Amino acid sequence: MPFQFFAWASSLLSGVSIIGTKVTSRFLTKNPTHLNVTLVGVMTIWMVGISLYFGVSMPTHFAPILYAGILSGAVSIFFTYSIYSLDVTVLAPLFSFRTLFGLLFGALLLHESVTTDQYAYILLIFAAGFFVSYDNKLKLKSFFQKGVLYALAMTALLGLFGVFLQRAILENGFWTTTFFMSLVVFCTVIPTLFFTKERYTLNKATFYAAAAITLLDTLARLAASRAYAENYTISQAIVSLPFSMFFAFMLARWRPGLVEDNTLTVYVIRFIAGGAMIWAAIQLS
Repeated sequence: MPFQFFAWASSLLSGVSIIGTKVTSRFLTKNPTHLNVTLVGVMTIWMVGISLYFGVSMPTHFAPILYAGILSGAVSIFFTYSIYSLDVTVLAPLFSFRTLFGLLFGALLLHESVTTDQYAYILLIFAAGFFVSYDNKLKLKSFFQKGVLYALAMTALLGLFGVFLQRAILENGFWTTTFFMSLVVFCTVIPTLFFTKERYTLNKATFYAAAAITLLDTLARLAASRAYAENYTISQAIVSLPFSMFFAFMLARWRPGLVEDNTLTVYVIRFIAGGAMIWAAIQLS
């Protein structure tokens, strides 16, 4: 099958996964720490099993795996808290900051050059970020809410995570990196349970939801890896499309309150700003 099929499949599966996480956070699990531990735990089972099937060896350079795993664990924490705090139509386009931070980290850590055009795209992403978080209550001030800060921290860590992940895969191979990194991620998020007052519990509905969400996310990651192996540039552009934003909008019009509920004016502003951010991010990638 052509790489475009895998790229589109990854983008669609990822979008459905985010919607599933949002619905789970609204109706099944009120504690974000508990949900994150559950999602990471089930994801670890999927990734360890698949990695063992394809073959795992002892890593020759464990340091980049360790750093990537710790960063991935931190990303999962901030992502889950963002899900609880923000609408999907706000969170999805904020992922464009990942490209921005990746470029900045590449310039600072790898001494890569940044052109004048790239600086212009960076400014566009920042400017559009104020409008993508727009709502009827706080207007443009909504950009400074706690949920947006969680999302920005997540995307900044994602940019740094990409640097170590690329190095880990080059030095150890994809499946070995995936296996050991999954274990590091799990070990990173488990201690967060000590910082919540509520006792961790897991009901069947949450477990089944987590199994479905993480299966979709796992398939999305595998499909993206398959697409990147053949054509990274075009695949990245397709995978970056915020299908979760479109799904959230359609669900909001069909059944308000299931995922989110806003006026049509708010959605128009968010989609225009989100489109500008995504376009700029694609130009930077």
